[in-house]
Amino acid sequence: MKSESNSIQISRKKFLGLSLTLPFLSAPTSLVAEPAGKQAKEDEFVTMLTADGKAVKVRKDAVKNAKVIEKKMSNQSLLSWLKPKGFTK
Repeated sequence: MKSESNSIQISRKKFLGLSLTLPFLSAPTSLVAEPAGKQAKEDEFVTMLTADGKAVKVRKDAVKNAKVIEKKMSNQSLLSWLKPKGFTK
C-alpha cells in the first residue's frame, strides 16, 4: 500500500523560481527609516562650472553657506591670502 502525503508537491523548477523572486517581494523601505525631509535636503544638488570649464555637482547647502571674500581680487592679494602665515620666500 502506498502512503500518500497530504502536503503539496513542488517541483524543482517551481522551487527555484520562487526562491529567485523572494528578494523582490521584500519591503521597499529599509528597516531603519530616516526622516524624509532630511533625505530630500541631502539629495539637492546644483550643477556649477569651475574655472576650467568642467561641470561639478555641488550640494545646495554648500552654495548657501559659501562665503565670498572679495569679488574682484588681484593675483597678489590672492597669493598673500593663500600663503601660510609663517611662510617666507
